[in-house]
Amino acid sequence: MVKDYLMINILLETLNWLTNDIVTCVSCQALDTTDRDRAVQELDRERETRRRVEMEGAQLRLQFQLATQENNTLRAEIERLKQQLRQSG
Repeated sequence: MVKDYLMINILLETLNWLTNDIVTCVSCQALDTTDRDRAVQELDRERETRRRVEMEGAQLRLQFQLATQENNTLRAEIERLKQQLRQSG
């Protein structure tokens, strides 16, 4: 009878220890998953930011190219008009 009581207590303590260990392990995995999910979300945000910045850069390069072409066209027009004035004047 005493042996059975001791054996039951040992089994209960072992079960309690195993249960606590499993709960701790599961909560650790949950934390790892949370950290991983947070890292994935941050990576997605960074990728979106990079994509947006690259698009803005491409738009600015295009605007600069168009402005440069317009500038060159206007300079050429000014030179043509100056020559025309010299010839007529």
